[in-house]
Amino acid sequence: MPLGRNGHAVSRQGDHDGRDRLVVDTTTGQPLAFESTFTEGGEQFHTYEAIKKMSCTDEEPELPARQRSTNLPSD
Repeated sequence: MPLGRNGHAVSRQGDHDGRDRLVVDTTTGQPLAFESTFTEGGEQFHTYEAIKKMSCTDEEPELPARQRSTNLPSD
């Protein structure tokens, strides 16, 4: 398990004869990791993304000068 944390996983059939798993903390319900195992060209691969922190907000993020919010009406 990424970052040494324990949780329970929900899995589904993925692409390329693989499986995708979402691992959650059973106490808080927070996501801990997304894991994917798949076979390509006869070789098996395993990837994961560890989620250290997740939060929600009603505030828009400050974007770099070259980007613009997708929530604003276009001119």
